[in-house]
Amino acid sequence: MAEFVELNPRLELDDIGTFNLHRSRIPTDLFRSIVEDMDVLLAQYGPLRAQNNEEARSRFLSPIFNRLIAQFNFAFRNLPETIIEGRISTRGRIKHYFKAFGSISVLFIEVKFKIGNDADRLDAIAQVIAECDVCDRNNAAKGFDMPIIGILCDGMSFEFFSFDGKTRKFTRGCLPGDPAEYRCGLRLTDFTLDGPGRFIAGLRQICEIIFDLFMGAYISSLTSFRERSEWKGKKDGNPRKSLDEWDEALKHAQKAFGKFRAAETKRKGKDGERANTLVEEALYALELSIQSLTIRRTNFIMTGWDDLKVEEV
Repeated sequence: MAEFVELNPRLELDDIGTFNLHRSRIPTDLFRSIVEDMDVLLAQYGPLRAQNNEEARSRFLSPIFNRLIAQFNFAFRNLPETIIEGRISTRGRIKHYFKAFGSISVLFIEVKFKIGNDADRLDAIAQVIAECDVCDRNNAAKGFDMPIIGILCDGMSFEFFSFDGKTRKFTRGCLPGDPAEYRCGLRLTDFTLDGPGRFIAGLRQICEIIFDLFMGAYISSLTSFRERSEWKGKKDGNPRKSLDEWDEALKHAQKAFGKFRAAETKRKGKDGERANTLVEEALYALELSIQSLTIRRTNFIMTGWDDLKVEEV
């Protein structure tokens, strides 16, 4: 598997390249909702160390993705536990598999119940490579070319990878400076032993890294659709009407992305008030981006909620 992405299998990933991970600040209320949802699941499944299968751990972690992906309205679709086919692995099981605008494979999360030693970890990463290839082939078949993000998780640690199908470059996400203690992933503490405070702090960092990756994937998807629209317009000798939509959506998305990251910079600089203001501005820009697009939307159930009528049933 290593040779497929031009790595030396004897070096056991010591020769893997890296890309920088960033945090995009999310509203504290949004993060709080993630923690509250996890508490609901904690009551059902018990703490992580008591969960003895991948399904329980996947469900326990699902609030992270459910809440973050909701910020993009209907732009992303989650196809959980998808069985897909590719060049390497004929069947790859993915716990969370996200497509943008129903077409582009952008990100997947693979949950492995137990990664007990280096050999287990290398086997799990080999599966990530196989699934990256699958997603890339799906995109190529539709005429899209963009990096695939893979997240490997055992319930306590998160590792981030990126795959470029054109160059077969497979890289590992790292924090600034690539601290050695994080080279095998960002790890959550056991809140049953260390208390919930450290767990919550670590969880927020992970959530904001994942949200940053979603933002990057959203912008890459907009760019791919915009380029296709422009190409088709030139081919037909007449600019397509959709080009203006993609341009408008991309402009607002890039503005939002910059503000989300700037908010994190302000947070690190202890300027919480300015950080919160930037987050609100970023959310508004993201909303404008999504509203610029003509995409299939379904009315949310709560749009039909009527307090008086509900009281009567």
